[in-house]
This record gives sequence, structure tokens and C-alpha cells, in this order.
Amino acid sequence: MATFTVDPDELTCSIWLDSEPEELDLTQHNLGAMILQELGIALHTSAVNGTGPDGVAWPPLAPLTIRRTGPHRTGFLTGAMLSLTRFVPGVTTIHRRRATWGYVHEGRNSTSWGKAKGFHDGDPANNRPPRPLFGWPQAIQDFARDLLTTS
Repeated sequence: MATFTVDPDELTCSIWLDSEPEELDLTQHNLGAMILQELGIALHTSAVNGTGPDGVAWPPLAPLTIRRTGPHRTGFLTGAMLSLTRFVPGVTTIHRRRATWGYVHEGRNSTSWGKAKGFHDGDPANNRPPRPLFGWPQAIQDFARDLLTTS
């Protein structure tokens, strides 16, 4: 059965074929591309709706944050972090037995990388709870498994 992984340091999500038949190839018939596109759309949708990939609602903004920046939806102060173009198509790499989706940023340790990583991980020392951006929603795992078993 396919394995779904998340690398919160690289801001990536990967699907690995492990027990599937050897002839199953993610580079063929757009299999990997279709899975990663659906993942990017689902991750963007959950973020815009203020939930993690698991469907759990993000914690509300702290009163101090609201006083400092004004009322706004979480993640939408400028809109750059949750821009659709950061999620779809994302940065994709597709190999025969592995396909990886990545959040679009300007490089590790860039401002865009740091904001997304900090948002995802949270910062307990500064009273900032995690607001997960990256993961494999169950619906996308089910979609991928269905697609792989019918191919």
C-alpha cells in the first residue's frame, strides 16, 4: 500500500509506492501529476478555510495579534502565504515510484519559507500555536489509492 509522508522542514508531501505492483509507474498516464494536483488544491482549500489537512480548525488569532494587525482571517494579512500559486501546481517531482509536492517559496530560509514553516510548526515560546498547512488529507489518500488500484 502506498505510503504518504510529510517533511515539514522542506515543506513537502510525498507518496511512495511500496507494495504496489512493480509495473505501476507514477510517471505514466499522469498518475503522479493527478495525485499531486489534487493534493495542492486540497491543501489550499483547507488553508483558506482555516483548517489543517486533517480538517481540524486552526486556533483563533490571539487578541494581541488582532490589536496589533487588525481583524483579519488567519493567514490573510497580505494574502501572499496562502496564494493559490504557492499550492497549485506547487513544486512537483515525479519519479517512477515516488511523487513529491512542495510549497512554492524562494528557497530555504527565505521569508516565504520561514513564514510558512513557522505557521505550520507554530512557536510556543511566542504563544503562536501550530496552524498546519502541509499533510495528506484522508480524501486525497483515498483518491490516490483508488487511482492506483484502477490503473
